[in-house]
Amino acid sequence: MFVIEPNKDTEYSSTEQDGTGIPAYENKVPTLALCYHLDYGAWWTERYPNGINCSTSTRGSYGSTKVIYGAESGRLYCLEGDRDCAYFPIDESTPITMLAQGSAKEYDKTPTLRAMSMPQQLSNSGLYDNNILYASGSGAVFEVVMRGKKIHEIIITNPGFGYGSTNIDPSTGAESFASDITIYDDDSFVIARATALDTRLHHADNKRITIPWSYKTSNHEIINDQTAKGGGGLIDRSVVVTYETTDKSSNISIRQFFNNNAAPRENMMPRDRGTGFVHSTTGARAVLDMKNDRSNLGAATGVAKAIFAGRATDDLAGSDKHVSVGLYSDATRVITTSTNDYSVPTMYALEVRGVVPNGE
Repeated sequence: MFVIEPNKDTEYSSTEQDGTGIPAYENKVPTLALCYHLDYGAWWTERYPNGINCSTSTRGSYGSTKVIYGAESGRLYCLEGDRDCAYFPIDESTPITMLAQGSAKEYDKTPTLRAMSMPQQLSNSGLYDNNILYASGSGAVFEVVMRGKKIHEIIITNPGFGYGSTNIDPSTGAESFASDITIYDDDSFVIARATALDTRLHHADNKRITIPWSYKTSNHEIINDQTAKGGGGLIDRSVVVTYETTDKSSNISIRQFFNNNAAPRENMMPRDRGTGFVHSTTGARAVLDMKNDRSNLGAATGVAKAIFAGRATDDLAGSDKHVSVGLYSDATRVITTSTNDYSVPTMYALEVRGVVPNGE
């Protein structure tokens, strides 16, 4: 069952513009669906590569029935397979560049970041090129790693779609792609630059991307000396995942969020304890490769543990009180007709240790 909501991320459509090169009308087509699983009683959200405005059932050549969706861009889509028909997402293989002004700005709380394509200008004229089809973009999701009151790192958790812009030469019909993206905060203050991935479908090597996903638990109370016997000592706060091993490399990441903070906590040092997860000092994460033969010691078992530990005392204001755990897919990969080096991850269980429901 679906409940489709109006698009709240994109102000303007990328398919029409007025004489100044600025988009001419607001986009009223949905790009976000709120989904409910009848068997599991679970809710989640799905985002479309661009606004869906119609659908119909059709019968294929072998007699099977499929639903075909029409999109705002004029393209047709079908829900099948484990690859996405990419529509100008943010390129995760290109690092986000923090600007000096963004690195220097201080925040009292973790900012919410958004992205928008940068309008390209005619060389030497300083005027907007009327032949560019602008796309403000939609759906990109970022997590911010803070150090003190300043942004230390920006993590892409969903690359979104509709970023970048296409320049059409009216005399030759030739296209060029403008990939610059601006990242800005709640105050519309520009803090960083990113790059859009050129995925025009008429390219010879047709590009698809892996489908990003993420899951985040609610806040769980951390065991302390008042909630469990011996809770004031060093407590195991490890995170254990049960998964299906894969034939090809497929990474997942774990991040920890303490005390309802929107920013994940950094690891103090890199480490590999041989339990599957490798703790990294970039991305505030522990990474697991679910590939069956990742280790020379033998085949993977399908159970991996990210080791964490800590102390919490109820009467100390500085002690951590709650923890939430985020589970994330690997950075989005580009899959072309000539490459197929990715296995779809399958997760079975996530166990968070050291919290009250698992106490005593």
